[in-house]
Amino acid sequence: MEYVLYCRLPNFYVQLLELSEDRPCAVIRDRVVLDSNALAVRRGVVPGMALTQARTILREDGVFRELRAEEGEAEQKHWLELCTEFTGVIEPEDRHSAYLDLSAHPKPFDVAQRFLERLARRTGCEAQFGVGASKWLARLSTEADGERLRPLDVEGLATFSVMKLSPVSPEHRERLRFLGYHSIGLVADLPINILRGQFGDEGLRIQLAAKGSWKDPVQALYPPDTLNERLIFDGATDDALMLDRALVKIAHRIGRRLLKKEQQATEVHLTLELDDDSKRTLTRRFNKPLRCPRTSMAALRLLFGNGVESSVHSIGVRLPHLERVRCAQQSLMGAMTQIETSHRAESALHQIRSVFGESSIQVAGQIALPRRVRVLQEWKNATGWR
Repeated sequence: MEYVLYCRLPNFYVQLLELSEDRPCAVIRDRVVLDSNALAVRRGVVPGMALTQARTILREDGVFRELRAEEGEAEQKHWLELCTEFTGVIEPEDRHSAYLDLSAHPKPFDVAQRFLERLARRTGCEAQFGVGASKWLARLSTEADGERLRPLDVEGLATFSVMKLSPVSPEHRERLRFLGYHSIGLVADLPINILRGQFGDEGLRIQLAAKGSWKDPVQALYPPDTLNERLIFDGATDDALMLDRALVKIAHRIGRRLLKKEQQATEVHLTLELDDDSKRTLTRRFNKPLRCPRTSMAALRLLFGNGVESSVHSIGVRLPHLERVRCAQQSLMGAMTQIETSHRAESALHQIRSVFGESSIQVAGQIALPRRVRVLQEWKNATGWR
């Protein structure tokens, strides 16, 4: 089951810029309120509000600070580095918010709880959070009554306004509301033929989103040019079979990510968190690069060797300095979906045709046979001659 955690740090920019607590203050970016202190919030100035509206509310009492492009980058990296200790699939949304995919862990609920506790100690503030089977559901769950680490169910999703159906375009959401479907639950009850009749091919997207089945997976964007994977056990273990299964699971995820991004790595760092809270890091550079689940598995087993003497709490793998795979054709044999395989094949064919010409590769059905061969074929079909 997919388990996505969305978290954002309130007052991140107010604390960063050390704005006054005695006057209502707001941090502005692109003429929109990005953050506001407690006095401004009490006056009704909240993130997402237009600057003109905020000025109208606060008038001469307000302090407005424009956020510069480089401000907050170091602070963002500081708390995102903590995220890498819990998962390797991190997608920053902004400098104060990010999505974390915790699906690989046996007990993602416990991992999320531990992460939020560590995050509060590191940043000094309680994060706002939500969880779901996809990014948009995790973000939406932050608006549910009370923060919780249980994903939104269908009943909970049904109570939200149709305008919160973010996978659907704003125009279609407005149209649904105009037609009288004000809640997501009402939209979920609509038959697909009615949705297709009103919205065409977008009808399927609307139905899947209303039922909570629309997927928008977390993209591994941090750290850049590095691939991380982490698996935290339910308690410490020294069972060799369990550790090997964990390595297989990590190798499979690493290999699929490398194939999808058409990247490779030669340097591998394997970090083991042991029972005595110490960490042991094993590093090796391989002559042949890691490109797929098979090569990733071979590398991790060689690096892990005969194991360690202590019980293991977690296993982390980091592949720095990722490179682009130069040979596109070789990746066709990887463990990919049919869509991914088709995309790779089209890319390889396009490359060959661009070098050797459009006629270098032809579909068999498009090859014109000589007239003599066609006459003999028709004669055979007419007389039954073999």
